[in-house]
Amino acid sequence: MVSRTVTPTVPPCVDSALTALGEERMEPIAMLATWALRRREAVKQAHAAYDAREEPPAPREPR
Repeated sequence: MVSRTVTPTVPPCVDSALTALGEERMEPIAMLATWALRRREAVKQAHAAYDAREEPPAPREPR
């Protein structure tokens, strides 16, 4: 996903870049980020409602 190129200088220089696979993943990640920004108020409200509940959630069984 990321290529790394080290240049043998003092101090060493390291350049990073997305590979073709990394570039391909940018579109769905950008779509998710856009959705999250659009829905941030709804997410905040859901968190507040969850935190305000009167009973704690039932304990989960270990997996």
